[in-house]
Amino acid sequence: MEIEPTSQQVESPPTPTSAAKAERVARLEAIPWVTYALLVVIIAVYIAMLVVGHGNVDRVALLFGDKENDLIRQGQWWRLVTAIFLHGSWVHIGVNGFSLYWLGNQMERLYGRRRFFVLFIFSGICGNLLSFLKQPAPSLGASGALFGLIGAGIVFPIRYPKLISPKARKTILTQLIWITVLNLALSLAPGIDLWAHVGGLIGGGFLALFLMPALLDPRPVNLWRERALSVIALGMVMLCLLSAGLEWSVASKLSRQEILMTYAPSSQNPWWSFKVPRGWRPIALPQGTGVVLVSPQGEQLTVAERIGASPVQDFIALWPRGVQPQRGQVAGKPAWFAQLQSGNTHFDVCVVQPYTTAFVRLVLAAPSTMASKAQSDFLQILHTVEFHHQP
Repeated sequence: MEIEPTSQQVESPPTPTSAAKAERVARLEAIPWVTYALLVVIIAVYIAMLVVGHGNVDRVALLFGDKENDLIRQGQWWRLVTAIFLHGSWVHIGVNGFSLYWLGNQMERLYGRRRFFVLFIFSGICGNLLSFLKQPAPSLGASGALFGLIGAGIVFPIRYPKLISPKARKTILTQLIWITVLNLALSLAPGIDLWAHVGGLIGGGFLALFLMPALLDPRPVNLWRERALSVIALGMVMLCLLSAGLEWSVASKLSRQEILMTYAPSSQNPWWSFKVPRGWRPIALPQGTGVVLVSPQGEQLTVAERIGASPVQDFIALWPRGVQPQRGQVAGKPAWFAQLQSGNTHFDVCVVQPYTTAFVRLVLAAPSTMASKAQSDFLQILHTVEFHHQP
């Protein structure tokens, strides 16, 4: 999508002055600093996720502020912003990074730095907002914001037809409509948030109705309009910084705040309970098969109970040969402990038999590089186990 700011493209008002022409040429040749800054931020955040997640960014997406519907409903509205800057894999960030470089280079020169930044963030928020309304699964990525740039690229030649020649308008619309159709078709693949893409496309197109591209704007400079634009752009910057700060504040407290997680697969009157840090989230499993809780760092706690089953010693006999469980107590009840290593995964296992015909099994799995932290977390969880009554 290339637009030459020549006088032939402007049909009305009259031909711009030499100063206006020089300004347009300068805009066309200007370095797209906002695009480059966004790329730096997105890459830096992804590297931070790799470091904190020990190579697995999925483990820390919640910690860094992905779009989590339940948490947004609880008041963490800033996830609609922070999710724009997160990515889930090298392929994800590679595709979005290249798209931002290609689209950003052209759209920033066309709209100007302030308008471009406002357009990018506004589109990303619109994408995440529609995803929040229509897509229950967590999501992350700059795709919604990028679709907003495409939406703006489609709308502005329709909204301001006198600013560019009919030939340029036809070329722009043909290219971007095909790009939109192709990318929306790809968005139907599993694991891709179609609603975020649609929301970003709508948001960017809507904002383009009111934002005239700076490169093609034939109007004389209006001081109040420029000031208003600067205030809006600064507001978007402050919104991003505030969102990042709020997520940082919440993430830093996750390991210190605890909430009681009650597990009762077989009755409405739970007979035992335990605590995990607030940042841990459950993964739904078929009723009666157990529960899995995942920490922001990727630790997985699998919990199951057996009522009316064979003695716990029969279960212990299933452990790998050579592993000798240690006896102890949890909440004053007999318990058996073991630590296992399988490949690059470390396991902490505990079986508690509070009653003759019932026992509880807790297994914490984590990467071997996190073994020390996993052991510490496992002990803290065991200290919170309580038995309320016989099942």
